[in-house]
Amino acid sequence: QTCALPIYERDLIGLRTHVYQDDVLLYPLRASREGRRAFLLDMLRRMNELATAPSFYNTLMDTCATGLHEHLKNVREEPTPM
Repeated sequence: QTCALPIYERDLIGLRTHVYQDDVLLYPLRASREGRRAFLLDMLRRMNELATAPSFYNTLMDTCATGLHEHLKNVREEPTPM
């Protein structure tokens, strides 16, 4: 199942890099305050959807990166390249 967790960046990165020895990719977001807020609210909307209707992770069509891209598409007016 897909699970979204709103956590602090330092907790995620420290846990993944130091404890689990995983590679971690950061995707910086350059946006206005309103744009960042819209992005966060869209992510929270999706988390609420998952809480009521869980979905399975799909490595071809629905990954962490494609999820971020979907949130970006939902809040931007101009097309976003993949």
